Amino acid sequence: MTKFAIKFCSGLKRLALSLFLLLSSILHVPLTAQGNATVHGRIIDSLSQKPIAFAVIALQKPGDEFPSSTLSNDSGMFRVNLPDTGTYKVIITLLGYKTITNENIVVHGELDLGTILFAHDSHYLDATTIVAQQDIVENTPDMVIYHADKDVTTEGSTAIDLLKKVPGVTVDINGNIELMGSSGLRIFINGKPSVLMASHPVDVLQAIPADQIKSIEIISNPSAKYDAQGTGGIINIVLKKNVLPGVNGNISGTIGSRIEQGNATISYEHDDFSVSADLGGNYYIPQDGSSSFTRTATVNDTTGNLIQNGTTNSGRQNYYPTIELGWELGDNDEISASVGYEDFRNDGTSVTDVNTFSDPGNDSVFLRKTGSNRTNETSLEYNVDYSHTFDTLGKELDLSMEFSGDRDSSDYRTDQSFLHSSQPIDPSSYEFSQLENDLGKEAEYLFTADLILPFDEDHTLEFGGKAN
Repeated sequence: MTKFAIKFCSGLKRLALSLFLLLSSILHVPLTAQGNATVHGRIIDSLSQKPIAFAVIALQKPGDEFPSSTLSNDSGMFRVNLPDTGTYKVIITLLGYKTITNENIVVHGELDLGTILFAHDSHYLDATTIVAQQDIVENTPDMVIYHADKDVTTEGSTAIDLLKKVPGVTVDINGNIELMGSSGLRIFINGKPSVLMASHPVDVLQAIPADQIKSIEIISNPSAKYDAQGTGGIINIVLKKNVLPGVNGNISGTIGSRIEQGNATISYEHDDFSVSADLGGNYYIPQDGSSSFTRTATVNDTTGNLIQNGTTNSGRQNYYPTIELGWELGDNDEISASVGYEDFRNDGTSVTDVNTFSDPGNDSVFLRKTGSNRTNETSLEYNVDYSHTFDTLGKELDLSMEFSGDRDSSDYRTDQSFLHSSQPIDPSSYEFSQLENDLGKEAEYLFTADLILPFDEDHTLEFGGKAN
């Protein structure tokens, strides 16, 4: 497997070349599986004896690329699912508390660590101001933030790799994403839901390079600002904004694995205006398979036999172009717009040879079944947003118009042909063709208005409305 990244920065004279490069990439990272080993316990404050929420609990075996981690809940309880048994290093951290580390925790199956006392860190209790580098994981009253731009180990990774490093998020070998053990979550991009992310989240996440991500926010209790369908909370991926003037671009990808991934971006920034384009895609190398089936049944002293041998071939590919515009109308007003498109294709073929014969008599018939299926899903979404800030305290009005639409089509075809038999028969009684076509369309307009009214640094009132 080979990973590559190319960055460039130039003037307008190279814009045409940059746009050409944007359209050239196709091109993963295997997911880790969860095993039967688990570690659980409860964390409380050593002084108040009250449970501690949002503490980060991470376990990692020597040589593993990523740790297994989670967050303690409101009762201080936590449970970490591990890929297998063995000896792990345990680290428990939370801002304002002393980090707890144990180098040798032996896990054979399910391990109960009991009640863990978390002691305050005196550095945070002194009146002296301490200036330090921002932690990679930050705990706030309403969310946990993983600062991807502060993590130096993300080179060559994708968004799906970063999710494995976020406390409380798990990704299994089938690409199923869970937040705090719940799969009823939603994934947002820059604070907004996406049709692309709702239909094929893993494919989209694999096409987003880690170096384009500023942070990942874990919102377990969404406020009125978010339309939080589902009960598992929100994972909000915040992308970096270009701050360099002129034309800038980046090309990255992964080749040489079963799933080849690529991404290309280009942006232009001048004064208060900015425009950027992005193209990401995945190509799944076609896979061959084979199957064999034998059945024998006896009725009234006659034995019937069925032998089937088949081969299959399947593959898929998808790509996601997006364009974003931004325009600052002054110190307090900003307009932005974006257009996103997804094209997902899945193709498969199969050939099965069927032999039926009976004993006694040895009457045999040889048939061949061929099948093909093709699925094509396309999605289009665009939005226009307006934001106005009233004062320095953070009073803000946000207006948004969004459109999302998708079109799904599927074609299935099955043919059965007669090859030969041991006795003269009518071939037409065995031959048939079947064709099925499915087509679905959906479209939605959504208008939202949100108002944020901070009273002070600790109290904020948010309310809004929507129509669709």
